[in-house]
Amino acid sequence: MRTTVVALGIVSLLASAGMVHAGEKACDMNMDNMSHHAHMSKYTQAYMKSMCDMMSEMGKYPLNGDASHDFAASMIPHHKAAVEMAKTLLEDKNADAALRKMAENIISSQSKEIEDLEAFLKAHP
Repeated sequence: MRTTVVALGIVSLLASAGMVHAGEKACDMNMDNMSHHAHMSKYTQAYMKSMCDMMSEMGKYPLNGDASHDFAASMIPHHKAAVEMAKTLLEDKNADAALRKMAENIISSQSKEIEDLEAFLKAHP
């Protein structure tokens, strides 16, 4: 539940920052044009990029109306973003120890789940 709230908060932040767009381009990552760029840490920028990459990746996994297929197709970009965000956290040697452990677990478990989801989609086009 907490992860969902955090993810929704980040998407909301992206939307309020004017970074989420409908159409071909999911995010505008030209941070130089953002007035608050100077106040964002490299970690915040990396988290935002992961979310934008997730939005862009969604188009690479078309949905077909089948609940199982669409779940797998939607979860792959979601998990990829989570893995990238976890890697970003681990770059900070001062990050909370419990969150570092969680990040390590996310990288391990969700990387395997990405493989499983991709195998599912390959077997069920």
